[in-house]
Amino acid sequence: MKLLTQKPLAPKLLAQKVTRTLAASAISAFLLLAPNPQPEGPVLDRIQQSGQLVVATRNDPSTYFKIGSASYAGFEHDLVTRYADSMGLDVVWKVYGDIASMLNDLDQGKVDLVAAGLPVTPKNEKRALFAPSYNEAAPVLVYRNDFAPPSSTDAIAQSRLVISAQAGSAPKLETLRKSNPDLLTDERRNLSPTVLLSLLAEGEVDYVVLNDNVFNQLHALYPSLRKGEQMDDRHAIAWALNRSEDASFLASLQEYFAQVNASGFLDQLREQYFSERSFDYVGSRTFLNHIDSRLPRYSRDFKRMGQQTELDWRLLAAMGYQESLWNPNAISPTGVTGLMMLTKGTAREVGVKDRRDPTQSIEGGARYFKQIYEKLPDVPEPHRIWFSLAAYNMGMGPLIHARKLTAATGDDPDNWFDVKKHLLAQSRSNPRYTNARQALAYVRNIRHYYDALVWLSAQPVKSYQPLSESVASLSVNDLIL
Repeated sequence: MKLLTQKPLAPKLLAQKVTRTLAASAISAFLLLAPNPQPEGPVLDRIQQSGQLVVATRNDPSTYFKIGSASYAGFEHDLVTRYADSMGLDVVWKVYGDIASMLNDLDQGKVDLVAAGLPVTPKNEKRALFAPSYNEAAPVLVYRNDFAPPSSTDAIAQSRLVISAQAGSAPKLETLRKSNPDLLTDERRNLSPTVLLSLLAEGEVDYVVLNDNVFNQLHALYPSLRKGEQMDDRHAIAWALNRSEDASFLASLQEYFAQVNASGFLDQLREQYFSERSFDYVGSRTFLNHIDSRLPRYSRDFKRMGQQTELDWRLLAAMGYQESLWNPNAISPTGVTGLMMLTKGTAREVGVKDRRDPTQSIEGGARYFKQIYEKLPDVPEPHRIWFSLAAYNMGMGPLIHARKLTAATGDDPDNWFDVKKHLLAQSRSNPRYTNARQALAYVRNIRHYYDALVWLSAQPVKSYQPLSESVASLSVNDLIL
C-alpha cells in the first residue's frame, strides 16, 4: 500500500517555524499565570444555555474521522452526536493529538467532555470524572508475521516498542515503561492507531501495544501483522468530565447511557465499528493490492456516479469489488458479467448496451442501486443503505416480507440489525429466503470493503493545538508537518 509522505521543511522555514512556536509558548506561559475562572451555576444549565457541547477527541478510525467535504463518522462521533441531538445541542469538535492535552483543557473548562476511547484507569480517574462505561478493551501485543513471538517481557522491553496511550496504564505496561525509559508512546509522538500499525508493518518498530478492539477493526488493512499476547486485564472505556463540576451533567449522561443500552443502540454501534471480523490473509492482501493496481482506473467513474446519484463513491466502489474484484471482464457461471455484474435484464432497464464496458457498467450499477434505494421507505441511515444492498442482491420481495415479520414480533422494521435476525432465522426453514444467507454475506462484505476504503481515503482532521502545549515537549520531527 502506498503511503503519502511530506517533505521535510527547508532549514530556513524550519527555523521560522521554531521561532513562531517559541513565541506561542511565551504567550502560553503568560496566559497560564492568569486565573481560569469556572462558570457559576449547574454545568448542564450552562451547556444548554450555550446551545453547544464542546467535545475533545482524536482523529482515527476508531473514534472520529472525516469522510467527505463536510461529513464525519466514527464510534465516538456517532455516540456523541446522538446525545447532543437528544438534548438539542450542536457539537463543537476539538481534535487533539494526545490525551494529556485533552485532560488539561478539560481541567481548565475549555471543553465539556473528552470522547476519545479513554481508558478508565486509576491514573486517569485522578484527573477526571467518568461517565458510565460504554465499551471495554484489552491491550494486546501486535507484531509482524515474519517476527517470532517475543520469548519474555524482558525481550519486549528491550525492543523498539510503541505503547498506545489508549492502551491504559495497567501494571504490566507500567513495568515495561519503567524498564525502558526510551519507549515511544503515542502520548509523546501524537500517533494514531493507523500510523502506529503502519510503522510496525514497515519495520520502523518491532512491536506495538494497543487495544484489541482497535486492532480487530484495522487488521484487514494490515495483513502482515498479527495479534499476540494480551498484556493486561480488560479495562473500561468511557467519556471523561471535569471532576470539579457539579453532578448535573453526569446525571444527564447516566440517563442517556441507560437509554442507549436499553434500546440496543449501543450494541449495534459496537457491532458496526468494533465487531471482530473474519480475517483472510490472502483476501486482505489481494484487496489492498487491487486498491493500488485496479481501483485508480475506475475511481473517476465511481466518483462521477457518486455525485450524480448522491451516494458515497466508496460505497459504489465497494459494491464493484464484491461483484467482480474490479474486473470488467468477470463472468459468472450464470452469465452475469462486467465490473458491476449486471444481468441482461438489468442492463436493458438502466440503458447499458455493453456490460463489459467498465464505464457503462458502473453507470448502470449505480443507477440501479439508486432505484432500489429510492423504493425503500425513509428509514434512518446507515440502515437504509444496508437494506438497499440486501435488496440489490436478493430482491425487494424477501426484504419487504422480512420487515413485516420483524414488526409483527415487536422488533424495529427500520433497524437492519433487527431485520437481519429474522432474515437469518427464516433462511433455515422458509424456501422464500433461500438467498438470504448469501445476501447477508453480501452486505457484510461490502460494509467491510467500504469501511476500509473510507479509512484509507479519510481526510486528516486539523488538530486543535491548545496554547498550554510547551515547546519543550516538541522535537524537530514534531515541527516537520
